[in-house]
Amino acid sequence: MSDVFPSSIALSDVESLDIDVYPNPASTFFTVNNIASLSEISLDTIFGQLIFKTQSNQTSETIDVSSIHKGVYILTIKSGTLMRSEKIIIQ
Repeated sequence: MSDVFPSSIALSDVESLDIDVYPNPASTFFTVNNIASLSEISLDTIFGQLIFKTQSNQTSETIDVSSIHKGVYILTIKSGTLMRSEKIIIQ
């Protein structure tokens, strides 16, 4: 009997983006560095509600979070088939 399911992929086989996010925790803004060109940046609540989304064609973006409620959020950067998610704390 042949395998019905494809072979699994090890985490070491998956490429991700190498970005820097600071400061974290943040109160008024945070900066994302080493962004690949034409990246999508999004900020979501831990429940999946989209708070912010933008396209970037620069290597660095500063994101204003001064009007966002305090809490834990998920920052996601996508560029082509690569993706990176980071936990961001807003104070």
